[in-house]
Amino acid sequence: MIGPTPSPASEALLDALVEIARGKRLPSLAEPARLAPLVAELAQSYNDPALRGLGPGKHLAARLGFFFVRDLPKVAGAAREAIALGRLALTRGKPLRVLDLGAGLGASHRGLARALDAAGHSGTLDVLALDTDEAALELSRDIARRVPREGNVAIDLRADVRPMDRVAGHKARARFDVILLGQVLTELDLELQPEARVAKHAELIRALVGDLLAPDGTLLVVEPALKPRSRHLQRVRGALLDPSTPPPAPKLALVAPCLHRGACPLLARDGDWCHEDLAVDLPPRLHPVAKAAGLRWQGLTFSYLVIGTAASAEATLEARARARGPGLLERAVSEPLVSKGKRELVLCGDPLRDDADPSYGPHGRRVGRLDREASPTNEPFAEAARGDVLALHDPLDDKGRVHREHRVELVARLPEALPPTPESP
Repeated sequence: MIGPTPSPASEALLDALVEIARGKRLPSLAEPARLAPLVAELAQSYNDPALRGLGPGKHLAARLGFFFVRDLPKVAGAAREAIALGRLALTRGKPLRVLDLGAGLGASHRGLARALDAAGHSGTLDVLALDTDEAALELSRDIARRVPREGNVAIDLRADVRPMDRVAGHKARARFDVILLGQVLTELDLELQPEARVAKHAELIRALVGDLLAPDGTLLVVEPALKPRSRHLQRVRGALLDPSTPPPAPKLALVAPCLHRGACPLLARDGDWCHEDLAVDLPPRLHPVAKAAGLRWQGLTFSYLVIGTAASAEATLEARARARGPGLLERAVSEPLVSKGKRELVLCGDPLRDDADPSYGPHGRRVGRLDREASPTNEPFAEAARGDVLALHDPLDDKGRVHREHRVELVARLPEALPPTPESP
């Protein structure tokens, strides 16, 4: 994936979380034996398809001491490619207006701040955080007061209790540069049938873009990497790109992770789902809590969409064309599939065939390289992992294989023709 790998929460932030917990008389991450059972209980609720046990004011200790830290790098991971493409930027003397919906404790907007700081940006996020949970918002205010910045990016936070139906469909006097939906869709409209729920969530996103997002703004959706929730987001993506949607619905474009507007190939196979898996571990101070709660502390998984209007995404498409040059631009949407004498990846992006494959369609294919065909020019194929972008400069054979003479590039950065990183104020 393009852009720096997100980093976990800082020691200063962890110290602040401990102090806030003590002030609220809550078990903290410094007390693994007390905190772990509460974390395990909340994890069970999150994994329940009906999300039983969740609600305003509940599980505050587990959210503050564990899940806030676990979720913080997810938006950072989802935002980094948009930042590298020049779609998300802090400019001199101008705050970035951010609407964080279902904000909870603020992991989403803080993750965005970390991503911007990691990319060399400086400035201020002017954040409006909305949720129905006043107790969670109060903790977000406490966190912002104690740690008001992430590196060179300051967080100016306003938090207010407001349900979603009082946000979508209400035009903003001043539109937002960024709208964040961090693990929000997964908790909405669970009573609906799957198709109706997909349609309603696509309608929600269109309303947010049409009424609240600036013309050149960006909307980020981050969801859990669990199979049913990731596949729901993939179906919402398809509904958002449906060309038959009547006006005045805004025309949308995908900035990431998708490199095409066609049908999602991974929906054709029940066992596939599109998600990110980054080598970002929990901070060591949380390892005892994770172990005692029976949870993993290694790796960071999530699914996501980065959305803009069709007009504002033209620059993104042009940037990708410059990054690609000749050949095909593909994203790895599987882990490396290694068997005796062979390495494979499922790739999705520019059409890899003229006709639709029964499983993947034109935009996805299981691509392999035999070990005996390894060469310096195709070695990046062996280095790629889930989420990485590859440029294939030569056509595959009819079996979808990379050969010795093929040129494969791991797209780790964008060309100089892209907009530069803004100067620090």
